[in-house]
Amino acid sequence: MKRAVMSGVLLCLLAVITSQASSDVGGTIDSVTPAPTPNLPGDETEFSPFQPYSIGPPEAAVPYSALSPAEQAAADRGRDTTGWAGIHNAYAKGAVALAQQAAAEAAAAELGVENLAGQGVVP
Repeated sequence: MKRAVMSGVLLCLLAVITSQASSDVGGTIDSVTPAPTPNLPGDETEFSPFQPYSIGPPEAAVPYSALSPAEQAAADRGRDTTGWAGIHNAYAKGAVALAQQAAAEAAAAELGVENLAGQGVVP
């Protein structure tokens, strides 16, 4: 009996979901936005993972004076960059090493070679 009740509830729920998914939302052809054009080869922008992101125009910045005292203290802690160079250099070396490994694996996959080390090739 319990199984039949649960099956009935699931069937009703499925019917409600299906009817809502297939309902017409109305609208005209004019309200449809065109699909974005796909990116073509050569449309890529140069990206460097070692450069900070831009915040946009100067008016997008929040002035220091508009911050609360707790936020100003956090900002002040972020200004102390002593010791950061070693950490950044370590991450940069790791990123370069992983990029070289990914390039070698991509080339091996494109050539159809599964195990480069087993064939005597050292990337």
